[in-house]
Amino acid sequence: MRVAVLSYPMLFQTAGGLKMKVGRTVDALVRRGIDARLVDPVREKLRDFDLVHVFAPYNGNNRVIEQAKSDGLPSSSRPSSARRSAAGMACARAS
Repeated sequence: MRVAVLSYPMLFQTAGGLKMKVGRTVDALVRRGIDARLVDPVREKLRDFDLVHVFAPYNGNNRVIEQAKSDGLPSSSRPSSARRSAAGMACARAS
């Protein structure tokens, strides 16, 4: 199974928190034999993956989930514990 992992574009510009959670999640999936990795949506197509997972599905990241659904892909999302916005929670419930 190929899992595309995405979050907001500036995630890796600062240290800590969500950046660590994303990295640890990808590492844990890989240890379980799943081909999971961070994806660059500018260079890669979501349809090349079996599942799309979005961390922090707000600030436009809801569009990633919409594209995955348009491509017929299952998607999941997880709001950041630091910011559980109403839009992010609604997006998480819809996926």
